[in-house]
Amino acid sequence: MAIGERDQSSDCCDPSYEMYGLFVSLLLIFKANSEIKMVVGRVEKIVFTGDILYIRLDNYHLDQGLIKFCFTGVPSQTSIHCPRGYSYYVEDVSTVMKTYTYRITRSGKVLTTGDDLRTLRFNDDGSLDFLVAMTPKRLYVTLVNAERFVPTTTTVKTTTQETTSMPTVLKQRSNTVLFAVIAGLVTLAVGLIAAFLLWYFCCRT
Repeated sequence: MAIGERDQSSDCCDPSYEMYGLFVSLLLIFKANSEIKMVVGRVEKIVFTGDILYIRLDNYHLDQGLIKFCFTGVPSQTSIHCPRGYSYYVEDVSTVMKTYTYRITRSGKVLTTGDDLRTLRFNDDGSLDFLVAMTPKRLYVTLVNAERFVPTTTTVKTTTQETTSMPTVLKQRSNTVLFAVIAGLVTLAVGLIAAFLLWYFCCRT
C-alpha cells in the first residue's frame, strides 16, 4: 500500500459501521411493522395512538382520479362502493404532488381539507373499520400510524361444585340417628347385664 493511501478494509470492519447498519435495519423493521399498506376492497380493522390518523398517498406516476375511503359509521349510512353502515370520504386526486398525507381526527375532522365526517364512529372495542373503496390504478395508500386490531380473549375459569341432593342428605342423617340409637341400646343392655351380674354375685356371697 502506498504512503498516504487509506486502508478501506479497516473501515468495513469498524464496529461503528456495524452498529450503524444494525440501527438502520431495526429502524426499517419498526417502520414496516407500524404501517399498514392498504389494498383496494379489503376492510382493515385498525387502531392508532393519539388523536390523529395519518393516511399517506403515494402517487409517483401522477395518476389522476377519484379516491374514496370508507369508515365505520352509523347503521343507516349508505353509499356506493362502501358497505352499509359506513361513513365515507371522497376526493379527486390531483397530479401535482407525488406524496400527500391526510390527517383525520377521532371526531371525524379532516384537518388537511377542512371537511367533517360527522357520521364516523368507532367500534365498541375502540377499533375502526377502514376500507379503500377506489383509487387511481397506480396510487398506493398507507396508514402511517395505525396497527391491525388484535382482540384480546379473556378466559373465564368456571369451577363445578359437587352438590348433594336433599333426599341424600336426609337419608344420611337418618342413618346416623339410627346408628346412635342402636349404639345407645347396646350400651344400655351391656350396663344392665353388668349390674345384674354384680347384684347376683353380691347376693351369693
